[in-house]
Amino acid sequence: MPRSQKRPALYLAGCVLAGAALGLGLGFADAGADAASAPAPAAAAATPPGSLVFIRGGDVWVADGAGGGQRRVTTGGGYTVPSQADDGTIVAARGTLIVRMDDQGRVLNTMDPPDLGGTSYPLGPVLTNVEVSPDGQRIAYGYSEITPCDGGSCYRARTDVTAADHLTPPMQFSVPFDHASWVTSRRLVLDGGYREMVQLYDLGGAWDDTVHWFDDADHYSDWHSLNEPVVSRDGTQFAAVRGEGTATTVDWYRLTDDPRSAARPGLPAKGCHTALTAGVASPTFSPDGSRLAWEQPGGIWVNSAPAAVCEQSTETLLIADAADPYWSAAPYRPGSVTPAAVLASTHRPAIKGKARPGVRLKATAGAWSETPAAVTYQWLRNGKPIKKATGPVYRVTRKDAGRRLAVRVTATRPGYAAATVDSQPVKVARRHHR
Repeated sequence: MPRSQKRPALYLAGCVLAGAALGLGLGFADAGADAASAPAPAAAAATPPGSLVFIRGGDVWVADGAGGGQRRVTTGGGYTVPSQADDGTIVAARGTLIVRMDDQGRVLNTMDPPDLGGTSYPLGPVLTNVEVSPDGQRIAYGYSEITPCDGGSCYRARTDVTAADHLTPPMQFSVPFDHASWVTSRRLVLDGGYREMVQLYDLGGAWDDTVHWFDDADHYSDWHSLNEPVVSRDGTQFAAVRGEGTATTVDWYRLTDDPRSAARPGLPAKGCHTALTAGVASPTFSPDGSRLAWEQPGGIWVNSAPAAVCEQSTETLLIADAADPYWSAAPYRPGSVTPAAVLASTHRPAIKGKARPGVRLKATAGAWSETPAAVTYQWLRNGKPIKKATGPVYRVTRKDAGRRLAVRVTATRPGYAAATVDSQPVKVARRHHR
């Protein structure tokens, strides 16, 4: 279920001429005719299972599957794109930080991932997409931006994966696609390549091992962007945001093959779509697949019928004044503690000095949203801690030659959760030049 900040749906691989796809009417086929002969699903429970996490007023909130019991999990604002693992752990972005907490708001750890995409065209540092895996072990994160190119606009994106409890080196899984959503705890569905494409990626492979699943053009002659793709937990339904600008819908489909296991699933069958409007985003299935929720003007809306029965579809406002919904299988729990405040990094630590053997490097502490009571340092060699290198100054050794050094700064303050941020790495010269 992809979590992303709202932005125009122009895509990355080629250039999209300014305004070329904006404000056009979408020529949807009548999905009801396709679905009328499909068997009706079993009746859904009165209160769907799981928990809904969402954003209201810049903070993370949680509610039960019927939208009841709404409570705030964080304070201080600045949060976006929350998601929740099956064990209740919540992950959200806060500017440049990934914040991981329990469902009561107690912060477990924070991470400041580096920019992605190489040195020529790095993307970052403000996160646009963050999602925790169902098993809570990994976090997909990413950056995206729109830049001028050839008289129009080009969309660039990059997605990577880190361990949930500590930041792992980037580029292990990095792929040039966007809106990563977990199909399983080892497989992601993403959009990109071209703006109408949907991709599947298994962790551990190179980015060019990504499987091109299907395009919007496979269903419509007047194809449009497909963004924020999601797959239901049982592997029987797919949904995405279709369209651009003020002309967007959530479309959902019936799946003929199981994308949790099939190397390249077959083409999804067209199902239903919401009414054409602006501001549609963040589709998310209930854990049992009986409902689909999404964001559009007014708050979080829900549809009570899956893709098979379009004529029975009813759109209802579930949670007013809310955004970025994510439906988790985690059981809803009432609140019991006051949400913890979080120190936020406003400027990443930096390394000063020439990175070559024999030279002393000095680390800055960076800047923080509140003045820390204490700051600690840990120097890293190729992402791994260097023994006894725990001060603001580090003398480069021969072991460092040809490798990358960074410094990890942890800030603490009474009443706040500790925050940890890594500097951008510097590469050490292989030999000392006079």
